[in-house]
Amino acid sequence: MNKIYEAQLREFLMDIKEKKEFSNFKVYRAGAYIFKDQIYLFVDYEGQNLSEIVYTEKYDKLYDFTEEVKDYLLGEYSTDDLIHMLYRNINKMI
Repeated sequence: MNKIYEAQLREFLMDIKEKKEFSNFKVYRAGAYIFKDQIYLFVDYEGQNLSEIVYTEKYDKLYDFTEEVKDYLLGEYSTDDLIHMLYRNINKMI
């Protein structure tokens, strides 16, 4: 099984923040799931396509961190604090 690294989470969060700032996309759902022994990060935006595996609930395990990401975008978490929290919780799924 693969592992999620802090650098991946940083890139993931920066992409979400960038889309909010430049495209005004609003996060509908965000998280990580395990499917066929692989961990995937996902984010769905309001009015955009949904992640098929998540929508159809075909994943083996899911960690939904939508509220944490929304709070982060409001400035309630620093990037580093959120990365550490997500890293710890995602890797607990393994």
